Amino acid sequence: MKSSGGPLQHAAFRWLLVGTTVNSLGNMIAPVAIAFAVLDLGGSPTQLGLVVGTYALADVVAVLWGGVLGDRLPRTVMMRGSNAAAALVQGLVALSLLTDHGSLWLLAVGGALNGALGSLAGPSTQAVTPQTVPALHLRRAIALRRLSQNARATPPASRTMSVIAITMSRRTLERPSDGTREGGSRRPQRHRCAGV
Repeated sequence: MKSSGGPLQHAAFRWLLVGTTVNSLGNMIAPVAIAFAVLDLGGSPTQLGLVVGTYALADVVAVLWGGVLGDRLPRTVMMRGSNAAAALVQGLVALSLLTDHGSLWLLAVGGALNGALGSLAGPSTQAVTPQTVPALHLRRAIALRRLSQNARATPPASRTMSVIAITMSRRTLERPSDGTREGGSRRPQRHRCAGV
């Protein structure tokens, strides 16, 4: 067997790589979308932090269960099932927001489910990689797959920065422009001398 093509010459690995890359991008964007949805519903910074924190906590806890279930169920079923369920949850949350039926508790529950489902497939994806390439290309295949998933290594920091940036921009936009403070009192006007 020729080794010049590397792991990308195997169709099964190419599909796995594309799927994990799309999944990682979706899992990166989801918390930011949830943060915007919370602010759109009028949520406070505290509520925003709780909703995004629920997503992150479910994401971490589900990795443990993903390994247990990945050992007991077919790995392809785990990968396809969790991704299909995550797409369904995201679709339902989006539909509720578009039809003005969204609420903060719905975003918290939907975010937690989405975070958990996004992590359930991780251990199965790692375990199925050796089944997609021969042993000769396994090291390069693992390196490529990890490279496509490295975006998930930064979400806690990026989520925090996104929440801070969104909250600060919201406060800036909500400042009254007529010279009044948030409490309702007018700011003192500066008087200029006639000659200045």
